[in-house]
Amino acid sequence: MWINNLNYRGCNQYIIQRALGADLPTARKGILFAAFLKLLIPVIVVLPGISAFVLYSEGMFQQEMLDANGVVKPDFAYPTLLNLLPMGMKGLAFAALIAAVVASLAGKANSVGHHFQPRHI
Repeated sequence: MWINNLNYRGCNQYIIQRALGADLPTARKGILFAAFLKLLIPVIVVLPGISAFVLYSEGMFQQEMLDANGVVKPDFAYPTLLNLLPMGMKGLAFAALIAAVVASLAGKANSVGHHFQPRHI
């Protein structure tokens, strides 16, 4: 997965466009830094899931993890863990989640927009 992440960050059109606007040493440093940050994603994604599992196994959040039919729903783990944060941090975590979604959509819209520009013959 980490090798795929390095490949993705090194071949992503959005990242490549930014790298082409810089000189070679700066572009290399930027791509390597972005790849390093991408390597942290498995830890950031997996660690809350493990902590939610451990907390649920020890008897915490038994009602919060159940849906209306009484079935445990893993999708409720992230919102349940957000309830552990103080009020300001909860808003910051939600704002970070929304910012990540918007940034991802902006990058995709930017790369799709280049394919549909009219060409003059």
